[in-house]
Amino acid sequence: MGMWGQPSTARFLVAAYGPTLLASFGYGAVIPMLAIQAKALGASVGVAAFVAAMAGIGTLLGDLPAGTVTDKFGERRPLVAAMLIDGVALAAAYWIGSLWMFAVVVLVHGITGSVFGLARQTYLTVAVPLKWRARAMSSLGGVFRLGGMLGPLAGAWITAVYSLRASFLLAGAMSIAAAFAVSFIPDTPTSPAPSTLSSSPTSQSSARTTMWSASNNSPNSPNLTGSQTASATVNTVATATATATNDKLTIWSVLLRHRQVLLTVGSSVLALAMVRVARQAIIPLWCDQHGIDASTTNIIYAISLVFEVVLVIPSGAVMDRVGRRWVAAPTMLIMGLGYALLPFTHVPLTITMVASLLGFGNGLSAGIIMTLAADASPEVGRAQFFAGWRVFSDVGQSAGPLVVSAVALFAPLWAAALALAAISWLGGAGFMRWLPRRGPLVNAVS
Repeated sequence: MGMWGQPSTARFLVAAYGPTLLASFGYGAVIPMLAIQAKALGASVGVAAFVAAMAGIGTLLGDLPAGTVTDKFGERRPLVAAMLIDGVALAAAYWIGSLWMFAVVVLVHGITGSVFGLARQTYLTVAVPLKWRARAMSSLGGVFRLGGMLGPLAGAWITAVYSLRASFLLAGAMSIAAAFAVSFIPDTPTSPAPSTLSSSPTSQSSARTTMWSASNNSPNSPNLTGSQTASATVNTVATATATATNDKLTIWSVLLRHRQVLLTVGSSVLALAMVRVARQAIIPLWCDQHGIDASTTNIIYAISLVFEVVLVIPSGAVMDRVGRRWVAAPTMLIMGLGYALLPFTHVPLTITMVASLLGFGNGLSAGIIMTLAADASPEVGRAQFFAGWRVFSDVGQSAGPLVVSAVALFAPLWAAALALAAISWLGGAGFMRWLPRRGPLVNAVS
């Protein structure tokens, strides 16, 4: 038996983490370069930040369709198709000389990323027991960060030896390699008939056994508080009622049923996603504004990622053993502090220190958005719920660079940093208000 109660740990690890490592390596090689390549194609600082934001916008546009596609076709086929399209688009960026054609490539990169992210999240939610969930999710985030740390180093070397454009060839090759790796793994084990609620007691029992075996996620679990037990009971009863009536699931019906958790915790998740991604735009632009070349910028970004990787396992352990609240809220406090200090940095050393502080805060929160989504997701309609949850996180991802872009059009870049600090602290206050003091978030159906 595997570490999470699975028959084959090696097979599980390859299926869950292998393609993520490959794709994130290529992602890391080009993400710090998006705004700089846009400037090389003639964009102003504000327009360059907007082009970098197109990746987040594409992810947002792809979220709801990704939920539907994954629900209908499983994990493997959409993943292979998405990674192949992504690989071709990124490789094409090597030859593109038009700013707006380059923006389309960045948009496509975001859309394919939404399929990739939702499928990975679904796999771990179904396969891993509740008591290991945060560590599994933070490990997934850690693998992404590891690839994201190694990618900028490779991108910096390729940029220095060849050209800035050559890093896009590397990213395209990694996406195609990820597609090849995905083609050998089985589809995600999901509950039966995800689009139509089954009334079969046998199939429902089987689905629950697959998803929750060896975990403590039941109304009688001693690890849940009284309010969480009530919430879990309500969720179970609601699922059984819906199953008995054989209702047809839609994304909108699932989101309406779970609107309370989406509008409360989801709002702070939006803020967290915003400040996480904004640093990918503001740090390169801040470096460029202070005369730091592209290779050095890539190295600064890679150094900040080291702090993210080393905190992956501790952050997952804290979430599992103490509670999600004590990771989410401190993350926002630390990242707010980093953004507030950025305007006082002017040389590579001090910029690296602040970028590392932002990396520390981001690493502390590794897997928190996926963990909260998994905690709140229903047994029936999970793919649709994840699609809606990802809309909140991806609105934040697309809005982060847009905040930088909008402020930079009318004010100095340091004003964007202070705006991001304020957003960080407001989001942290929301986590303190809406997350339980201990244990996982359990979603009661409205």
